[in-house]
Amino acid sequence: MIAPALLAASLAARGGAATEPPLRLRVLTYNVWDVPWISSDREARLAALPDALTGLSPDLLLLQELWEPEDAASVARALSTRGYPHAHYVARGERASTGLFVASRSPLEPLGFRPYRLGALPH
Repeated sequence: MIAPALLAASLAARGGAATEPPLRLRVLTYNVWDVPWISSDREARLAALPDALTGLSPDLLLLQELWEPEDAASVARALSTRGYPHAHYVARGERASTGLFVASRSPLEPLGFRPYRLGALPH
């Protein structure tokens, strides 16, 4: 699961001193529905995506179903100009395509992907 791993990495990077105020992290997760040959108006929706997402002022963006590497690169470039310079796209896992994309205002390390144990197909 990518979201818990990123949250843990963010918290670890912050340190654990008890005197620090609680970390406030705004996380936005969104299913882009960028499915080639099925999704309608893909180009227009992807073009509108960066402004729509950053308008909500999240610290961390977690996107699903951003299937095409070219689309992920385009979204990453657009988000970079809007204050989210750190992006990572997981094009493929060990057994399947993932469509997972992460963008952040701050660097988050380490970043990893762990596929489900059982099958990669929805059926």
